[in-house]
Amino acid sequence: PCGLRVGHVARIEAQAVDEMLAAMNRLPATPGAVFYVPAGVPHAIGPGVMITELQEPTSFSILAEYEAFGLDERQATLGLGWDDALPCFDLDAFTGARLDALQPKAQVLSSTPDATVRQLFADVAAPFFQALRVDVAGSYALPRSFAILVIERGTGMLTAGGTSRPVAAGETFVMPFDAAPASLAGQLRCLVCLPPAGA
Repeated sequence: PCGLRVGHVARIEAQAVDEMLAAMNRLPATPGAVFYVPAGVPHAIGPGVMITELQEPTSFSILAEYEAFGLDERQATLGLGWDDALPCFDLDAFTGARLDALQPKAQVLSSTPDATVRQLFADVAAPFFQALRVDVAGSYALPRSFAILVIERGTGMLTAGGTSRPVAAGETFVMPFDAAPASLAGQLRCLVCLPPAGA
């Protein structure tokens, strides 16, 4: 669920989680789905959903639902208290184009017989983080950058730093900047999670 239409601190103080969730839009999470949740947008992840989450390199989160995680109000608000923390939330309605923007359409950056590369987020996210979905049907040279590589499906070989190793769906790799040149080969789909543009 994403995008509170109405909100009140009383719901948070009462930890009325069902009421908070009822005030949100529900977006179906299907395999391969991509969601862009701007800072300040209240959101929740439903049961049975496994995600790869990209975010800015900070842990400054304000939690409307906190008791279930063993936290108190001070911890949930980063010591601010709800009077100062509540304005951090975007409580405007998410409808139409604003709601559509939460589910960006992938943009094809390049397509060859060896690999198709898609940018998953709109350019508005680039100052904060970037992600590519790459379908490899031969070979693909990874960007020269620090990256988190997630193998979504298939099998293949990862070559970096002059060595190669097999890779398979479900594996995740931290790729240091100095691992370049690095490449993938095989039949696989992967996520390449990158730092902000220009970083």
